[in-house]
This record gives sequence, C-alpha cells and structure tokens, in this order.
Amino acid sequence: MDKHINDRDYGTTFTDIDMENSFRYAGFWRRFIAVIIDYVIVSVLVLPLAVIIDTLAPGSIVLQVPFDALTAERVISTKSTEEKNSDGSTTVVEARRIEVTVLGKWTYLYSERIKHFAGKTEKTRRLLDPKTETELRETQSSNIAILVLIVYWSLMESSRFQASIGKRALGIRVVDEHGRRLTTLRALGRNASKVFSVITLMVGFAMAGWTKNKQALHDIIARCYVILADNGDTKA
Repeated sequence: MDKHINDRDYGTTFTDIDMENSFRYAGFWRRFIAVIIDYVIVSVLVLPLAVIIDTLAPGSIVLQVPFDALTAERVISTKSTEEKNSDGSTTVVEARRIEVTVLGKWTYLYSERIKHFAGKTEKTRRLLDPKTETELRETQSSNIAILVLIVYWSLMESSRFQASIGKRALGIRVVDEHGRRLTTLRALGRNASKVFSVITLMVGFAMAGWTKNKQALHDIIARCYVILADNGDTKA
C-alpha cells in the first residue's frame, strides 16, 4: 500500500514508492545561474560589513568585489628564472610583485609565481606585508561571503519558499526524498556537504548534469532533490 505524503507548502501529494515519477528535476545550468545570482547578492551585502570591519580594525580583512569589479591591478616588478626538473627538462618560473587596488582606496601587495611547463601554466598568489614583504594570512571578505552563503541557503531552503532568491528567480526549489520541505538542520547539512563537491575539483557540482535525478554530490549525501517550482506529476 502506498504511503502518501503531503507537501505542506504546495499541497502536492507524493508517494514513497513512485518518487522518481513525481518530480521534474532542475538541470545543471539552471542551478548554476541561481548560484551566481545568490553569490552576487550576498557578496554585495557583505562588502559594506567588510568595509566597517576594516575601518574599525585596519588591515584585519582583505576587501574583494565579486568578479573583481572595481578592482585594478598593476605589475610592480617581474623576474624570470629557470628551474631544472628531475627528468632534465626546464621550467620557466616568473615571479611578480602586483599591487591590487579595490574601490580606488584599499591597496594590497601580492607576490605571484607563474610556472610554465609542458604547455601548461600554474599560478599561485600570496598576500604580502607592504613594509616587510613577508607573507600575510588575513581574512578575505570572500571567505566571509561563503560562510554567509551557507547560512543564507540553509535558512531559505528550509523556509516556506524552499529556495534562495537565486533559485526562486530560476523557478526551482529544494525538497527531501519525500518531496517535503527540508528542516533547517538538514538544509545546513546539505550546504555544508558542498565542501565535498569542491574538493572533487568541482566534479561534485557537475554531477547534476548527468546523474539520473540530476543530483549533485551534496544532494546525494543529504538525500535531497532540486526540482522545478511548478512541479507536476511527470518524470523529468
């Protein structure tokens, strides 16, 4: 006998047995665009907070604008050297000092190391103290934005909307394996699990493009689905 479960926000009835035929799943690109929208919104909101923190405690945070908007870079110095590899080949290494100015006011000094080998380029960048040129490990505003995003996604996905602003704009929402709204704890677990999608070199996110129910790795871990908001009773 099928057990029917009612979605408390949408009045849609699903069954435990026929879940696969109950959802129309959201694909990778729709989800990707929703993430971009949310990232921009949260980053813009976090920026004034970062400015306040830096004003109260100068040098305690590195300001960053989404997609490096309103950010200027200037190469101060460049030096190229060659490194011998164990196989006898040579790798060209380019060392730079770069000055980055954000919003025309906040300026930071970075050391950049670029390795050219086998037709590939490997780049690393480190923040430096402008006086001593020693490496600094300051908090970046983008890191704060990521933490805020996790909390924001969790609260919105467990709300009556079942979706963040970005997801709502793209007409999608998040449900559990029974088609119900997520609890706050489960939503938090789902979003915290995105770290596994990141450490797989983003393959965990890309899985939403080819898995049977269009689930990313963190969806599978949390047993959740991202579906179309106007979900019908037809298979995706």
